[in-house]
Amino acid sequence: MKYVYITLIVLMAASVDANNSLTDQQISAERSVLNDLLNEDHITRFDYNQRIAMLDHLELSQKINNSKESQVKLGPGGTASISGTVQAEGINQSDVTLALYRPVPGGSEVVGYGMSGSAGEFTIDDLAAGDYFLIIQARDDDFINAIWSATGTEACVNCQQDPANSNNIITLTDAETRIGVDMNLTVGATISGDVTASGSPVINISVLIREAGSQDFHGFGTTDTNGNYTAKGLPAGDYNAYIQDFGDDYVDAIWSTSGTEVCINCQPDADN
Repeated sequence: MKYVYITLIVLMAASVDANNSLTDQQISAERSVLNDLLNEDHITRFDYNQRIAMLDHLELSQKINNSKESQVKLGPGGTASISGTVQAEGINQSDVTLALYRPVPGGSEVVGYGMSGSAGEFTIDDLAAGDYFLIIQARDDDFINAIWSATGTEACVNCQQDPANSNNIITLTDAETRIGVDMNLTVGATISGDVTASGSPVINISVLIREAGSQDFHGFGTTDTNGNYTAKGLPAGDYNAYIQDFGDDYVDAIWSTSGTEVCINCQPDADN
């Protein structure tokens, strides 16, 4: 696993909440603001998609972390279930968050979350008959995002089921107990660093990690009380690190080998 440490220095002091989370109301409000900004052409579809992906990561992590149970069920109830084991390089992995979705016209919707137990085992039950797909893309684990497939676990970015790929679909009938829905994960690389403004740590700000070239969103790290952040589970490749959020008090910035660069509608060049 590759580990990289970088520092970002941002401009303009701010008063921010040290609590490294958002409430459901805050997430809902931010989604609403994003929709308004997109509809009024104040942000690009690209920026909208990146921010929505970030909120999805947050929401998934917080729902499972706030639950005292091994699963959270959101969809219509039923009598079917799925179960399996989460491994990485042949070793059972505990405390890994799984998200179960079902395809719907125009996209997908989450119907439940599960967390692997001490032996890597998981179960998501009380499911209605129908089609589902299973992904692992929590921002706080060490693994590259993945989606279950009948031909073997597939790595993915901002994972969604491809309608042209039926191998990702888990079809359940009433009262079916589907076993062997196993996930074999790959440990990814890590980028970490610190964020400061005027020499002081910046708390609770998100550093976005995008793939160089495509600028696909691969995750983010949120700073702690010391201004430190970590983004984990990254596939091998080249990345750019940004602070670019209309909701904070700082000038947008991108990490550079020559020092943090202020930018507007940040676009990387060779030294980023």
